[in-house]
Amino acid sequence: MKIGDWQWLDFENVPGVLDWTAFVLGALGIGFAIYQLTRSRNALTAARDALVSTRKSLVKNQLVAVLPRLEEIDHALDDALVADDREGAGSALVRYRYFTAEVSALLGGGLHSSRDHYAPLLRSSRS
Repeated sequence: MKIGDWQWLDFENVPGVLDWTAFVLGALGIGFAIYQLTRSRNALTAARDALVSTRKSLVKNQLVAVLPRLEEIDHALDDALVADDREGAGSALVRYRYFTAEVSALLGGGLHSSRDHYAPLLRSSRS
């Protein structure tokens, strides 16, 4: 069928079997790529969740490990106060300051919790 100089239906260029096969294989390839991307995204989400959980667990374990140092500093400060030892009390408070800086680094970098929970500790470590 010709309209003017342009032929609307050209039966010589109808897609053949190879064309349709290539089209189907291409569509299957695109579908498989989308499927793999979805699986990769789900695996990435699972890995991110595992990383966050592991980081929280490690930070909690580190905090439990440093708690005896707080008791040691507390006892040193109590002993210095009972003995009226100004230098001993100052030394205990300096150790407490370094200790709170370490704990605030653990809390700030690991738990991603609200800063309201450990804001007093941060203020104490910076003063």
